[in-house]
Amino acid sequence: MTFGTAKKSRFPYWVIPTVIFVFGIGMFIGRAMDSDLTIMEFRNQQLTVGDVVDRLWPRQNVPAGTVPARTVLQHTQAENRLKSENARLMTEKDALVGQVQAMRSEVRAREDSIKGLRNEINDVAKLNQQLLELNKENEKFKQQVAIKRETAQKKAAAPKRVAAAAKPAVKQTPQPAPKPVPQKTTVVVKPRPKPKPAPVVLTRSRPAPRSQGPAYQVLRRTPILRSPANDAQVLYYLNPGRSVQVRRIVNGQFMQVQYSSANPPGYVRVGDVMRLQ
Repeated sequence: MTFGTAKKSRFPYWVIPTVIFVFGIGMFIGRAMDSDLTIMEFRNQQLTVGDVVDRLWPRQNVPAGTVPARTVLQHTQAENRLKSENARLMTEKDALVGQVQAMRSEVRAREDSIKGLRNEINDVAKLNQQLLELNKENEKFKQQVAIKRETAQKKAAAPKRVAAAAKPAVKQTPQPAPKPVPQKTTVVVKPRPKPKPAPVVLTRSRPAPRSQGPAYQVLRRTPILRSPANDAQVLYYLNPGRSVQVRRIVNGQFMQVQYSSANPPGYVRVGDVMRLQ
């Protein structure tokens, strides 16, 4: 009998590493689920592969009480953060305490001022009460003075009344009215006297100006100006007591006056002359 040659079957060697890889992945997942390591913690703490391995498979030959350097650094950083936060809180506490003390001192000062105001109010009330009492006493005193005055007047008038009553009554006899006496009226015609010529009096005053106007008297030594202005040219001066004739008033401040026909007309200030009645 002839037997055919059987084909040799090849063993799939790739199955072995695949099984080992899957087994390792399963163990990794199981360790991660049993431990407190999460993906967020892995991202936040920036753990390395060695740290992850130490967390999942802690070393057996590490002596008891030994802490990894990474953990010590983390603890130190956390402690420093706590210290800085504590220092900040203490600073804020001191500031708040200072503010509270300042507010308390301010409240005390305000209470003191309120007490002072209350004392002043009480003093004012007492003064008002005293003023009312003084007003009452003043009214009583006025009434007493009025009563005394009336009694004094009555006492002064009593002797006069007694003297008037003691005098005898004098009868007055009516006198007859005088009889009217007729009077003769005589008309006397007197000749009119001839008017006498007015005497000529020579004085030192200058002749009056041609244009007649209201007469004013000079109050003080006054300059006669060429134009109605303060800085105008002075024509001449007039002594107090001289009389001038006013022609017109200019701008309510100056007057055009004429002293005499020999002198030209000029302007004076309104306050330097006074009108004659």
